[in-house]
Amino acid sequence: IWFSPLVAFGIAVGHALGAVTGTYLLRRNITLYRSFERLNDTITFIIIASFISTIINSTVATFSLLADQVVTIRAVSYVWVSLWISNALSVLVLTPFLLTWLRPTRPWNTKLSRMEILAFAATVVGSTLVIFWEPFPSFGNIPLFYLISLPMIWAGLRFGSRGLTFSIFVISSIAM
Repeated sequence: IWFSPLVAFGIAVGHALGAVTGTYLLRRNITLYRSFERLNDTITFIIIASFISTIINSTVATFSLLADQVVTIRAVSYVWVSLWISNALSVLVLTPFLLTWLRPTRPWNTKLSRMEILAFAATVVGSTLVIFWEPFPSFGNIPLFYLISLPMIWAGLRFGSRGLTFSIFVISSIAM
């Protein structure tokens, strides 16, 4: 599909407006780089980042497409929902990963051995590949997607927020 420069500009403005609004509201309401240490800050992050900012950019992008007749009025709701879901999931997966890894608030646990870190990473990648590998969708009556809960618990207990965000990032990347 080819978009006119006006549509591309409208989509870019929508994404920029959503990002700027989200960043402004996050900085005003929480300590951004410590946002995953308290439940209240985490919930505020989710509301602002995955709802408010993504609603803005999805709405502007959808109406830019509608204005140039790239989508019909009947398809607006489908286009808007698909844009919102993809934007919200991107924000919920990438932003916590980047915030916890680029600017960690706690020192790395020095008691962790390299073997445990490698075993953890291999377990996350391996269990995710097993879950999303088509020939083995279940084991008897037990769906395999429950396998991922064990590495996630391990991540939370031993590696903290960096381990959890790493797990979520890896799982999401492989699932796509």
